[in-house]
Amino acid sequence: MAAAALALCGAIIWMLCGRTALALEPLLARPTAAQLRWQELEIGALIHFNMATYAPGGTRPGAQCSPDPDTFNPAQLDTDQWVRAFEAFGCREAVLVVKHNCGFVTWPTNATQADGTRYNYSVAYSKWRGGKGDVVGDFAASCLKRGLGIGYYYSLGHRPGKP
Repeated sequence: MAAAALALCGAIIWMLCGRTALALEPLLARPTAAQLRWQELEIGALIHFNMATYAPGGTRPGAQCSPDPDTFNPAQLDTDQWVRAFEAFGCREAVLVVKHNCGFVTWPTNATQADGTRYNYSVAYSKWRGGKGDVVGDFAASCLKRGLGIGYYYSLGHRPGKP
């Protein structure tokens, strides 16, 4: 019964389109080469390491990020250790959250705000490494050293009342 219904559908399509049902196959969605490469990576890691790591309440709903950049002080940061752990797990790619909704930026940005003032909620305004720290740079160097794929997540979201 199902085969007869399928044959009937094919005949109707052929009559309406002037071609066989098989000719419609190229119209089906196919993954791009980039999508296939990404799928072949199989396992990846997402690192959400920023101000919320040091803020009271962490990333729980309703938790507040510290308005003081000096709260961020990863004195023992070892991104090489991160990458070794990812490799041990079988990861081929790692994505780092470089800015999330609280607005803290984990590299020393020179960005300015809409009013022309320098964006001052980043590692450049923290005491960590004398304001010269760069989580993004350290992460990238560690990934490149070990051949791990690199990705970045940058949230356009911004909590009201935050820098």
